[in-house]
Formats: sequence, C-alpha cells, structure tokens
Amino acid sequence: MNIIEYKNHNSLISFYLSRGIEISEGFENPPIFSYIALDDDILVAAITCSKVDDTFIIEAIAVSERYERQKIGTKILNFAINKLDSMNAKNIILNAKNPVLFEKNGFVIINRDEVPIDVYSYCFECPNYKVSCFPQIMKYVKK
Repeated sequence: MNIIEYKNHNSLISFYLSRGIEISEGFENPPIFSYIALDDDILVAAITCSKVDDTFIIEAIAVSERYERQKIGTKILNFAINKLDSMNAKNIILNAKNPVLFEKNGFVIINRDEVPIDVYSYCFECPNYKVSCFPQIMKYVKK
C-alpha cells in the first residue's frame, strides 16, 4: 500500500461523504494537504488537513469499508501527523464522531471553551448537535 500526496482535495469529498463525513458543502477551511492510501489503484483511505492561524485542522479522514480494521486509518493518521510535525505544528485539532481511533493515537478530548479557534461554530450551530450527533473536539498531545 502506498500513501501519496493528493492535490485535488475537492475530488475526495464524494469519498468522505460515502464514509459518513459531513462535508457536503466542501471543506470549511482551505486544505493545505491531502494524502491518500492506495492498494494498487484502489482508493483505500484519505486524510485532508487545513490551517487557520497557528492551528492545524484534520478536516477529514476516512477508510474504505472494505479495508476497515486493518490499521490503515492509524497509518494514514500517523503519516499526516509526521507531516504536520515536520511543519512545526503546535496545535492540531479535529472533530471526531468516533474518538477511539484518535485517543489511541495521541489525541485527547477538549472542552468546547478550549477550542483554540472558532472553526467548529458550524458544528455547534447544527440542529443535530447533541441531539443525534455527538462529536468530540480533540487535540493532539505529542508523545
């Protein structure tokens, strides 16, 4: 399996949507990079990151259903974190509907008032927030 940089960020939206990621209007913030994992020529996983001020945001990460539970999500997440570390990223955050993967990889849940930027206001204002959708804002804590 190869992980490669992918410049056509918006073409990943349909993949993210197919995996339940809510980005139907596109990315909230302009992506700075996306990486994809390929098995031969099959898209297996993708991750897209953006930056607002001094905060880096993992906008979306997804693994194809056929490849779930093979640690591919962990691989592509760690690949992106290594890239962010090389960029001297101090603040890395994400919005997780299922925080288990991220907790296993150095992320901790933070309170809403600890969110360093107002980047998730769209989430907090959603009518489904804390009704049928229970996301967790998480921050990466370097090991």
